[in-house]
Amino acid sequence: MAMVPMGGFPRSRTVPEQRRSSRARGRVPGAHTAPAGGVRGNRQRALRRVGAALGLVWVIIAGVVAPVVEAVAPGCDSRYPTFVGGPIYGDPDNRSLNAMIGVDHADASGRKVDAHGILCGQPGHQCCGGYSWCEWINRTIPPEGSPDTSLKRTWGRCVTSEVTQVFIEIYPKDQTGATNKSRYGAAAHYHQPVTVDGNNDAILLRLPLTYEAGHGNTGSVNGYITYHGHRIPPEHLTRIRAFTTGRGPQCGVEGFSAAPDAKAYSRSRDATYYRISSLAGGRCGADSQRYTLYVDCEDFCGGGTKTLQQSVDISKGTRRRVDFAF
Repeated sequence: MAMVPMGGFPRSRTVPEQRRSSRARGRVPGAHTAPAGGVRGNRQRALRRVGAALGLVWVIIAGVVAPVVEAVAPGCDSRYPTFVGGPIYGDPDNRSLNAMIGVDHADASGRKVDAHGILCGQPGHQCCGGYSWCEWINRTIPPEGSPDTSLKRTWGRCVTSEVTQVFIEIYPKDQTGATNKSRYGAAAHYHQPVTVDGNNDAILLRLPLTYEAGHGNTGSVNGYITYHGHRIPPEHLTRIRAFTTGRGPQCGVEGFSAAPDAKAYSRSRDATYYRISSLAGGRCGADSQRYTLYVDCEDFCGGGTKTLQQSVDISKGTRRRVDFAF
């Protein structure tokens, strides 16, 4: 239907007389008669409708562009609003530790970044060796730790809001910076979720007291490595590591070892011997803890780098035997 244009027809327009009738004098066929109040009333109503529509649009726009106030953890700022950290001590003896904590995290694309969000390896990055960042606590005390609870017993820092998950590895250290398992084994804490722009200050880290030092909850694994039935020069075995299959934030201590505690030619057979000591045993009342062992043979076992892996369950006070044959 045709509607009467706002403001009425142009004054220059005339309607042919033959199309007018006594019943519809002043009407255009097919058009509505202007409501009471005339053209001026139409204009006022139209303006009110336009004003209401504009008001609705403004409400929608205001809701979209209204500033969002991001949460910032205590002690952090808007550049690095997320805190990641928590307590750290020996388990179960509660001693203060000489330990290095290595933390890994990535951006939304899965690329490793430092605490400031800069890609590791890029100019200005502050990554620590193979980690996004590191922290070394109580480096002047011996590797056996100390009963002095006034020493530093927390770790952590403010990081970019890009961080949503962290992977943590903890090493017992001596005063020179060398890894030392004379009382504690190494530990890990993988797949720890992080609350973005929040205060993640309760991520508990512990090092396991070894079975040898104090009847702690650790065990070990050892075995022989061969290539076509013969020994491999130890320098070509470039990786022998143990990673827990546990995921944070489950309870208990997750074990870990970045390197073997022994790697040498066997004295009794044509093979290369290895040993990994002080791996944490069962968590949360379990009898054992499962690990994945990785062994890399580089430039000897058929060229390039070859990798073998096996699973092993570690229990308190036990030594498991796992052999690898390339």
